[in-house]
Amino acid sequence: MENISFVVPQPPRACSPNSRVNHFALARAKKHYKGTVMALAFEALSGRQAPRWRAATVRLCWMFPVQRRRDRDNLIASFKAGLDGLVAVGILADDDMVDIQVESLRSPPNAAPSIAISVYPKDVDAVA
Repeated sequence: MENISFVVPQPPRACSPNSRVNHFALARAKKHYKGTVMALAFEALSGRQAPRWRAATVRLCWMFPVQRRRDRDNLIASFKAGLDGLVAVGILADDDMVDIQVESLRSPPNAAPSIAISVYPKDVDAVA
């Protein structure tokens, strides 16, 4: 089995668990980001059938313009709408048997903050 890799923009600040926004604005931001991830994931499939992996590893390589310490749990929580987008497009069957690996890197100069996503299937028998 092969992996699926693509790059998406970082989620809006409203998706952060530390943001204090109106719940309507939060829902709107999550819906928009989920749609963005879905569109880019569908494009990354490039006509292939979505694999619907039951167990997978999702590697998120966050690229920031400034290198400093980031809270891993907040990065994962901020990406929840993006993970829902991976499920909606059919790359993942569900998000309950997903291992999430997070890496934070400094992006090249003049590059927009983004996330490089790689999704790898896992052997379901080894998970049990």
